[in-house]
Amino acid sequence: MKNPPLIISHAGCEGLAPRNSLESIGVALELGINYIEVDVQVTSDGVPILAHDPIVRLLSGQTLVIPETDAKQLVGKRIYVYSNGELGLTTHLGTLEQATTLIPKHVTLIVEIKHPRFDPKYARRMRDVDILQEDKVESAIFDCTNGHNVQYISFYSEVLLNIKRFSSKAICGFVSELSDERILVVAKALGVYHVVPNYRNLGKCFIDLAHQQLLNVFTWTVDKESEMLRLAEMGVDGIITNRPDRALRLFL
Repeated sequence: MKNPPLIISHAGCEGLAPRNSLESIGVALELGINYIEVDVQVTSDGVPILAHDPIVRLLSGQTLVIPETDAKQLVGKRIYVYSNGELGLTTHLGTLEQATTLIPKHVTLIVEIKHPRFDPKYARRMRDVDILQEDKVESAIFDCTNGHNVQYISFYSEVLLNIKRFSSKAICGFVSELSDERILVVAKALGVYHVVPNYRNLGKCFIDLAHQQLLNVFTWTVDKESEMLRLAEMGVDGIITNRPDRALRLFL
């Protein structure tokens, strides 16, 4: 391996703390991780919230839809979250602004922009929600992070195009379950910095082809040390993991 891959802590640090929590970001920082990824949804009044899904369940049993709820009803509330595939941990719901305040300048925050209007699981239910129209989600997130050490990733090309429209210098990545030439064609058209395929579908030919097209390859979500080593040998540029502590043992 010529150069070890970047270690990117997933959802704050999901393997060691509740995902997308301020606590999990703190764990990643304590480990000395320089790249931290979080998932973001946006409230009805335009406040970016640290959350993977648009629907959250409070400890009271109440269920709230983030894009249909204002921030006052959400921020600081204790919710159930998944960690390592299991629901049961609890955490206080935090904001993207709180995360940017917590993270020092030398650490890169990678924001995965979730957009329920483009998500097949939620699109029909949320197609008429006001905050999800036009570029309101992307605008809220960009305004919150502009001037910070931030990169943006998303499964949705329209989201990335809007971010690039706000700033041509914004560093973006195109996330995909797949890894084939079609993904690279889309990535080049979007003008992104890296492609972010699922590691299970990733091969050396794709990595080499991406590099030929001057695209970096970050891959998700890799928790087994044997897979980390295999992917590093193939030449990936970044490994997104719930267990950055394991990656640190291998690559530092």
